[in-house]
Amino acid sequence: MKKLFFVFLLLITDYSLLIEKPGWVVQPFSGTYFFTDVHFADVNTGWAVGSWGGYPNIKGVIIKTTNGGTNWNILTDNIKLLYSVHFADNNTGWVVGDSGNVFKSTDGGLNWNNETSGTNRPLYYVYFVDNNTGWAVGYMGAVIKTTNGGNNWVGQTASGAGFTSIKFVDYNTGWISGTGNAIFKTTNGGTSWVQQIITNGNGGYPAIYFVNSNTGWVVALGGTIHRTTNGGANWVLYSTGTSLSLSSLFFVDENTGWVCGDNDIIRKTTNGGISWVSQGSYGGGWLNAFHFVNSTTGWVVGDEGAILKTTTGGSTFIRNISSEIPGKFSLYQNYPNPFNPITKIKFDIPSDVRRKTLDVKLIIYDITGREIQTLVNEKLNPGTYEVTFDGSNFASGVYFYQLISGDFVATKKLILLK
Repeated sequence: MKKLFFVFLLLITDYSLLIEKPGWVVQPFSGTYFFTDVHFADVNTGWAVGSWGGYPNIKGVIIKTTNGGTNWNILTDNIKLLYSVHFADNNTGWVVGDSGNVFKSTDGGLNWNNETSGTNRPLYYVYFVDNNTGWAVGYMGAVIKTTNGGNNWVGQTASGAGFTSIKFVDYNTGWISGTGNAIFKTTNGGTSWVQQIITNGNGGYPAIYFVNSNTGWVVALGGTIHRTTNGGANWVLYSTGTSLSLSSLFFVDENTGWVCGDNDIIRKTTNGGISWVSQGSYGGGWLNAFHFVNSTTGWVVGDEGAILKTTTGGSTFIRNISSEIPGKFSLYQNYPNPFNPITKIKFDIPSDVRRKTLDVKLIIYDITGREIQTLVNEKLNPGTYEVTFDGSNFASGVYFYQLISGDFVATKKLILLK
């Protein structure tokens, strides 16, 4: 798993030798919109929801992409304010918003039916475990559940000032969080909810995320985050390195996750939230929600029409370790090898009289030939480069790394021993 290796900053004095790859790329979308949630069914197909217009004429908007975010199309922008979207597959999805509105689509978002939710309270978040079973939460402790895809919703009881996030790891076990000290857990699909208390919390938990029945996180005020490894019985406080407010988080496993919030900040952890690295600020507004389809490919949306995408898991640093221009392509043996869990990979990029930069890819494969991580996918100037591969999230075994640039392809073996 890629990291930001700030240790390089301590080891070199010429900062020009350290090249930051753009980890988050702004995706073009015209119009003054404020996006509050995003969801992708796969690497190509995704949706975002939010609002546009001024008070009292604020309208909800739903947009969709079928090419990973290169282009977005407006599906509708003339319904009530929307807050959250979730698709169970490429066709079946739901959006929720003001006045208890729940809209469902069975054709990928081309058409939407207004479902009867049984509440007139604003609904801030929707989550489904399959095409039939899902929950929505919202203002003044609103919690509703469906077991038939949204045709009928049943109210559930959990006392709270307002719920803004929900996450289930199976049909029975889930958590909701929100304003005040509102964190509740269910182990029976929501029939009953039990409040969980964070003893050192400062109140207000706008987003919650669990990767399994034991390990989860909530973001809190003042740039802090709490982690549990026992299903919420106990929570440990960590700082994300900022005092700015956080609005959302997303984890792909027990170690790797991201948070975002005020001033368009994005921060990433690769050790379960113990430490965090900044991945930049992108314009001064709010970033409101993430969705990742794997450990490297994800999107984040926010105010002022912000849509950003990463295919590298965020920013990565490549170190140019020589001022000499190589005469040919070379891929060197990683060092150390075997390694646990970090190793360095060096390669040469020669000059090209036709252009100043060359398209370069450096990819890690497992023993079966399955691509597990892209370390480099950029245009690079001629030079000798060094990249660090972190195998913390991979099992011991034999792996391969391959350098590709134009007609040049070179492959070498590396061994991870834990």
